Amino acid sequence: PEEDWTAVWRAQPSVRAYVVLGECDGGQSGLPWETWGVRPSECFGAADADLPPPPWLVGPEPAADAVPPFQADGWARLGAT
Repeated sequence: PEEDWTAVWRAQPSVRAYVVLGECDGGQSGLPWETWGVRPSECFGAADADLPPPPWLVGPEPAADAVPPFQADGWARLGAT
């Protein structure tokens, strides 16, 4: 958690695809916005409202029209089946 390595992978000309294993969308594998395209404010529900935010959720929220970094780099997120 608290790190996104996918930008480095996407920058390599030899990389045509990559797989991130682990829990998605909540910051346990990578970072919500940078790795998964999920806004930090969407990571926790009402049940978590009384908990302090983890360090990787503290910071500015992406703009409403922001494109996730992987999409801006020409990549797509595919869900597991």
